[in-house]
Amino acid sequence: MNFLIYAASIIFVLGVLVFIHEAGHYLVAKWCGVRIEVFSLGFGKRLFGFRRGDTDYRVSLIPLGGAVSNRYCRTDDEYSLHHCGAYRHFQVSQ
Repeated sequence: MNFLIYAASIIFVLGVLVFIHEAGHYLVAKWCGVRIEVFSLGFGKRLFGFRRGDTDYRVSLIPLGGAVSNRYCRTDDEYSLHHCGAYRHFQVSQ
């Protein structure tokens, strides 16, 4: 029983840290005017979530990280990361 509480505690704390880290990427990208396609806690298959505007907010199967997917690769889109400049590009991706 103690092992389950310990494991759940580690997963919870890791989840909070990942959320804070990914929220930083999300907020800087929004500040730069970049559209966010996916804000995910976890990797792999989508377990549940919701869509608001252009962004799909989700919790995924493997709780070992997270991801913020933006329009980095779309150079013709005015909302892509390419239009931010080098300094803001560094802020969003780091």
